[in-house]
Amino acid sequence: MRRPSTTGLVFCLLYAAVIVGCRWMASNLQVDGHLQAGLRQLPFVPITLPLAMLDLLPWLERLPRVVAYALVLLPMFWASYWLGRSLERWIGGVVASRRAASARRHADGG
Repeated sequence: MRRPSTTGLVFCLLYAAVIVGCRWMASNLQVDGHLQAGLRQLPFVPITLPLAMLDLLPWLERLPRVVAYALVLLPMFWASYWLGRSLERWIGGVVASRRAASARRHADGG
């Protein structure tokens, strides 16, 4: 079994921190209603924009709130994890190729 990607998990934690931070700022009593609504929706913009372009937001609004949040959050956490995992693998490949090139240079005596 593969071990989970540390960078992917960190990206998921960062996304969760953005959600919590936006919700916390929206709960501030000194913030007006429009800004509160915007702050509540901000973490979901990357997934709701494609849904709006496909005209699927009315369908999402008819669902219970918990189901709608799950349908929006699961793809975002999945994308965050895989973005972090891909970045980790890419950086690991670059580091490995540089180490191999350095080892070849030292083996050649140069």
